[in-house]
Amino acid sequence: MIFLLVFLYGLVVGSFLNVCACRIPKKQSIVSPGSYCPNCKKPIKFYDNIPVFSYVLLSGKCRNCRKAISIRYPLVELATGALFLVTYFIVGLQWLLVPALILVALLIVIFLIDLDYQIIPNGLVIFGLAAGLVFLAASFSVDIFPLIKTSFHPLLSSVGSGVLASGSLLAIAYLGELFLKREAMGVGDIKLAAVLGMFLGPYVFVSFFLAFLIGSIISLMFMSRGKIKSRQEVPFGPFMAVGAVLTLYFGPQIWHWYLSFLQ
Repeated sequence: MIFLLVFLYGLVVGSFLNVCACRIPKKQSIVSPGSYCPNCKKPIKFYDNIPVFSYVLLSGKCRNCRKAISIRYPLVELATGALFLVTYFIVGLQWLLVPALILVALLIVIFLIDLDYQIIPNGLVIFGLAAGLVFLAASFSVDIFPLIKTSFHPLLSSVGSGVLASGSLLAIAYLGELFLKREAMGVGDIKLAAVLGMFLGPYVFVSFFLAFLIGSIISLMFMSRGKIKSRQEVPFGPFMAVGAVLTLYFGPQIWHWYLSFLQ
């Protein structure tokens, strides 16, 4: 029963994340006005705003203007529900599930916004850092934050990893600009690294490895098909988001698997 509740909760959160991804880059309120059709701008009734179900019932069209609504909306809702469910399976029903779900939700919004606009809004970074500090403060008595357990003190693990992660990408950005004569890493990516370090601790560097690996593979695939040019800028935030989620789920296993090749 709890599996279904977690999944349904994820669908509802996914609907809200769609609103965030649409309005935050435009500096619009995510609270008011309520949901409205992007075509005719008319408010969407609550019974037409049920995640996934309403989209299917209305055949993906607005009840008022009958124009098509992007399939991305139900896909984001389904993806959020699925990721929340996986997060529950891996983290379990404990208090760490709260920061884990917050991190996943934050990364979904960042994924969508950076994919569309190639920016990572400061507000999302500040929210992530603030949330990380709150959970860090709450964990001092039980010593169980960041999300992935390490032998380091939580303060050193979270804050230290955030500073090192951000500094590492800053160095990459500097060297890339020095040798490539162009921007190699966005400022938003550098700020996001600090957030990931807060939540993932030293395993943030596993997420970087996965982000660079996945980003390189996908970029090469698109280049081979002529979808992007060799020097075209590609947003790195979505790859960082994917790498972070994979690290949250499988970070220690990936690290030990890597070490096995060095023995």
